[in-house]
Amino acid sequence: MTPQEIAIDRDYNKASDHARVYAFTFQAQVQARGMLIDSAMRKFQEFTKLPPSDSTMMKAITFAWTAISMIPGFKVASLLLKAETAEKITTATSALQEQYAKGKNMYDNAVTIDEKGGAIWVDGTDGVTELAKLDVSMGPIKELVADTKKMVVLWRRTLQFLTAEKAARLSNSTKPYPYSMESYAQQRLPDIEVYSPEEIDQIELEYLWQLIASYVKQTVWFAIAGDGEMYTQKINNTQQTTILNLFGPTAKRGKYFKRMYAPSFEAYLYSIGLTPAKIWGDIDPAPVRR
Repeated sequence: MTPQEIAIDRDYNKASDHARVYAFTFQAQVQARGMLIDSAMRKFQEFTKLPPSDSTMMKAITFAWTAISMIPGFKVASLLLKAETAEKITTATSALQEQYAKGKNMYDNAVTIDEKGGAIWVDGTDGVTELAKLDVSMGPIKELVADTKKMVVLWRRTLQFLTAEKAARLSNSTKPYPYSMESYAQQRLPDIEVYSPEEIDQIELEYLWQLIASYVKQTVWFAIAGDGEMYTQKINNTQQTTILNLFGPTAKRGKYFKRMYAPSFEAYLYSIGLTPAKIWGDIDPAPVRR
């Protein structure tokens, strides 16, 4: 091999290494996201005792998913957008463009030129094997699986692209190329946000907080009697205790869960924006006295 061909081969190996590592990192992170969503929603369903199809549940799920999506890098959709944009840019500046101009469709025939370009196919990296075990009828899980599948398609297209790009460069190895294949791989497969186990727990707690807060704001009424006693409706004592235990002083707070500890259920209601009914007739009969 000539020095130029050796350089192309080394560059390709670095690009393929990035693709391999990316596949496993991506799969682990989307699985962690799926598990935390599933865990939070199961706890929420246990809290409400309502079926997922209940309108109140569905509103809470939609609201909470929108809120949790504001965490930078959490949704795969944001990563997908970067990857799709990079795919167009890198293809336009690649050596493959010259091959197209010469009428050589090396991209579509990437598999047939593996002997020259080298293959980097990796088995078992579809990224959705574990996600498929979760309840995809739930909106957030369904969205995560759909976006993950799209990202996996882009990953596989990147493998084809790198194989064909190497072959294109080897066919004209004396020509200098402004961009390395490694940089192409890094652009087309942008790093997914990696969360530590502690951060995953915090995000799950924040998601659960959003779910329960949305549900409570939709359903619960409360009033303060003249003697200072609080009366509540549509939430039982067990549920009130559950809220205080879940988000109490023992809850692990940090970067992604910063909610202040509410020392009482009344304080919790105020913290999520509820105010007591001004007239007792505003709420249904038979409230629960606390």
